[in-house]
Amino acid sequence: MVLNLDFQGMDNDSFRTGAAFVQALAQMLIDENEFNSVAIPRRYLDAFEEIVQKDEKKIRMADIFRIFKRWCADTDKPIVLMIDEIDSATNNQVFLDFLAQLRDGYLSRETKGTATFQSVILAGVTDVKNLKRKLHPDEESFL
Repeated sequence: MVLNLDFQGMDNDSFRTGAAFVQALAQMLIDENEFNSVAIPRRYLDAFEEIVQKDEKKIRMADIFRIFKRWCADTDKPIVLMIDEIDSATNNQVFLDFLAQLRDGYLSRETKGTATFQSVILAGVTDVKNLKRKLHPDEESFL
């Protein structure tokens, strides 16, 4: 299953806080299910809808990653997360925190057997070296 998201549709307000970003991402996933025939199982769709309805003060980035982990563990098909137009978000700390959580999930898959996306594809990156430096300035390789 491919979750094909496009961050071009996210406005600056979506990156204001981690909570605002999580709500915007959850809404994007709901829309992807409704308008683009992605079959998100009902229990996870309900969880995304709950995030959208929640008071922003009570939302953390970990909330959406908890749903992702459960969904990836529960599915028979691997899930690929594809995000287009991420270069519009690369100068934003909230987005960098999101990427760090994705990376942590990948590393946990290797060390702890944690369920996560089969692959993450980032499209529209204009300067990968700059993105790498922002995420982990002391590491040689990330992407």
